[in-house]
Amino acid sequence: MNSLQKNNLYPVIICLFFLCLMQKKESPQSKKTVIVLGMHRCGTSMIAGVLNKLGINMGDKLLGKSPSNPLGHFEDEDFLDLNERILKAARGSWLNPPSEKEILEQKEQFQAEIMTLTSKVNTGIWGWKDPRTSLTIDLYIDYLENPYFIVCHRKAEDVAASLQKRDPDFINIESGINLRNLYEERINNFFSEHPGLPRLDLYYEEVINAPRKWVKEIINFLEIVVSNKDFQRAVKFILPNEEVHKISDVIYNVTEITDKISVNKEMIYFNAAYIILCIIFLSSLRDIKEN
Repeated sequence: MNSLQKNNLYPVIICLFFLCLMQKKESPQSKKTVIVLGMHRCGTSMIAGVLNKLGINMGDKLLGKSPSNPLGHFEDEDFLDLNERILKAARGSWLNPPSEKEILEQKEQFQAEIMTLTSKVNTGIWGWKDPRTSLTIDLYIDYLENPYFIVCHRKAEDVAASLQKRDPDFINIESGINLRNLYEERINNFFSEHPGLPRLDLYYEEVINAPRKWVKEIINFLEIVVSNKDFQRAVKFILPNEEVHKISDVIYNVTEITDKISVNKEMIYFNAAYIILCIIFLSSLRDIKEN
């Protein structure tokens, strides 16, 4: 081989070298399924919203906002519907969970639907959040490609108090604590059966108090590369959550009164939404100031 031929090969070798480096760098990001587990009112919507802001596909048809979740649920309606039907077939619900055995008995009936649903996104990183998945995850696990789990926790008393405000006709503090503990037990049982699965535990109070730290933890855990803009969007999504949920509690207290007297509820919701937007705006200004 003469010197000219050698010189012509150098650019090719260099290109191949950089291509290999790029493939190695991108490989951790390819084909991951991110599943958010946790009891209702544990911050699963907040974390799913963070993932959405970080560019992770959390579903095409998401459950809308509500007074109990003013910033949105970020909950895939297809998974919600399927989980509800699984629990109903097992003679239970999210509020009255069937036994693990009763849920496992539904595997054959729902196997085809689970396979179809979990394969609807076949490229990149995607995921879903529905607290009911904490009960049904055993039916999904065999069909998940490269699953990564984010598990949300919150103090039992706080979960129970939040549930009671949302569903006062069905839940008291004691039953709320018991329900939260049952969800935690089912999650722990699942990971005991599958100890090698990637798992990141997040605690509501810690995330609220140090949003930057925990957004970085999520990014590192998932091995993703995000822009500074998306990082800031994710942090800002967490910052107003505590204030927003306090306003949400006020809305519930006010609506209880308006049920008894003749008051324009639409005007109350409009004013509450305005206050929430102001809080988010002020939180954003505070965030910019800190930087």
